[in-house]
Amino acid sequence: MRTFSEVIKVARKSRKKHLDFDTELKVYKTAIYARLSRENVGHEKIETQIEEVKKYIQSKPMFRLVEIYAEM
Repeated sequence: MRTFSEVIKVARKSRKKHLDFDTELKVYKTAIYARLSRENVGHEKIETQIEEVKKYIQSKPMFRLVEIYAEM
């Protein structure tokens, strides 16, 4: 007959083998900070920067966009 601590150790090992990694994914709150440098004025719109970063964040399930900060 196993002791209580032996049963717990076996249960922990068994549980580790069956973890569903999709449910274990950590999600990070993410913000976008965008601004135009003085050299880029007139060449690139700030909206373009924001849209590119949004696409990137949406492609990564570990990120969740919570805020957008923009300096114009």
